[in-house]
Amino acid sequence: MNGLSGLPDEFFSGETYTRQVAGILSINGIDVPLTFDLEIRNDGNVLNVLGRTVFTWDQLQMPVPTARLVVSVEDEVSVQLLLVAEPG
Repeated sequence: MNGLSGLPDEFFSGETYTRQVAGILSINGIDVPLTFDLEIRNDGNVLNVLGRTVFTWDQLQMPVPTARLVVSVEDEVSVQLLLVAEPG
């Protein structure tokens, strides 16, 4: 991912910042540029970073997975990740 700029040198417990960060998803030799919306929250001794993005199977040049009798899959894929950092 590219650099995360615009955050203060320090922020205090209970404060939340939102930013965007760009990156590349590489699967099966296909590179898809993605932008993650980030929510960075200071919970005292823990820093939580929640990232969200959306892409389509078409962007990966892949058909939508099917298992008709078991599950239905949409073309749009929502990804959320949570990074929790504590001092060591």
